[in-house]
Amino acid sequence: MRRKPFKPFRINTSDGKHYNVVHPEMIYLSRNQVVVAIYDKGDVPGEDLPSRDIIISPLHVASVEDMPPHRTKTRRSA
Repeated sequence: MRRKPFKPFRINTSDGKHYNVVHPEMIYLSRNQVVVAIYDKGDVPGEDLPSRDIIISPLHVASVEDMPPHRTKTRRSA
């Protein structure tokens, strides 16, 4: 969360769900909970307000992993 520059990461939970954190303002940590902001498609984290949030118990965070770099599709010449 505190990396400079920020690197997007994914939180995997014990129930098999995952939550992508693509902006540092999408997550809040406390001793008893992890709050992740959820944005609808097209909304911009850090600019728009989140549509909703999810509260996760730290006991149910199974793993945290870096998200792979976003790759754009390249066209092949015919």
